[in-house]
Amino acid sequence: MSIMSSLERRFCSSPPWNVIARRLVLPWALQRAALDGRVLEVGAGSGAMAAGLLASHPIAHLTVTDLDPKMVRRAADRLRPFGARADAHVADGTALPFHDDVFDAATSFLMLHHVGRWEAALTELVRVVRPGGRVFVYDLLESRLWRFAHGISRS
Repeated sequence: MSIMSSLERRFCSSPPWNVIARRLVLPWALQRAALDGRVLEVGAGSGAMAAGLLASHPIAHLTVTDLDPKMVRRAADRLRPFGARADAHVADGTALPFHDDVFDAATSFLMLHHVGRWEAALTELVRVVRPGGRVFVYDLLESRLWRFAHGISRS
């Protein structure tokens, strides 16, 4: 089963997106926060953000999830150079397959606007983070431009 449209999949796996993710979105979303310990990224797509996060946070262990099995395979391939510091899983962000309080931080970058039950996804992010941990979410605001772009890509 494929979740992303082929257009979205190509864009999210492209070199331009890799640059945008690492140089613009990730630094903006994290606001220089130091991440270490166990970190979860929900809706990781091809792993562009995850690779940037691992490169800039050398003691973090990152678990990435996505609903689209093809994107999880791409993320796993992209994260292979990080060895045991990264693992990738198919998972629904509204029903994460992890116990409560197991991550030091959880992230979601530009994914929640694709989720019909985004409140449930936020609840899950909070549930899996230990007390005192941190949740980082970065997404788009509603606009005609984004409705048009998502209409074209059928997302």
